Amino acid sequence: MKTSFRKYGRKDNKDLCEITLENDHGMVVKVLNYGATLEKVLLDGENMILSLDKPEDYDKERNYLGGTVGRIAGRVRRGLWRHGLELHQLPINEGPNHIHGGIGTDTEIWNFRPSCNEKGARVDLTLFDPDGHNDYPGNLKLHARYELDNNNILHYSLGAMSDKLTIFNPVNHTFFTLGEKKTINDLQLQMNADYYIPVDETGLPDRGMEKV
Repeated sequence: MKTSFRKYGRKDNKDLCEITLENDHGMVVKVLNYGATLEKVLLDGENMILSLDKPEDYDKERNYLGGTVGRIAGRVRRGLWRHGLELHQLPINEGPNHIHGGIGTDTEIWNFRPSCNEKGARVDLTLFDPDGHNDYPGNLKLHARYELDNNNILHYSLGAMSDKLTIFNPVNHTFFTLGEKKTINDLQLQMNADYYIPVDETGLPDRGMEKV
């Protein structure tokens, strides 16, 4: 088991770093502290996820690839959510709606601590998101962990604590490869489902469930 990291740049007076996790079988995982991003998953030298060419490309424009997206992943209609009599307005950043937390956690530079033992190589990443950032209530402390074990299993966990009632629905925005093809053209996906949820032109549910 091995862990290492290298600095590849700076942003907002903070170091941008690429962290490497490697197990005893040669499987390698690369994580960026920019956005707590899963950059590469290398199994027998083959990358199993969609990645940009180099770490420096990730903060050039927002692409969500492998990022820890929050505080909320997905869309909030008109950016409004209600708790009791209190109505919260979130920033509108996609058409008429709010998406992916505004200037979200995938664009922040996280603190990190790599470590390893006989069970696995891991990195713990933490972020403090202050009360009112992106108009979300509550000081939020986030903790993400990537851990690679000797069974070639990559574990990911994400949690948070807030000092106020808030909403928190994050996601890791990784795209996995589905085969040797370079595009998804001609690939077929079968889902054993009886119902689906139709969406409107903005990508939000608009009329409940319908039969397949």
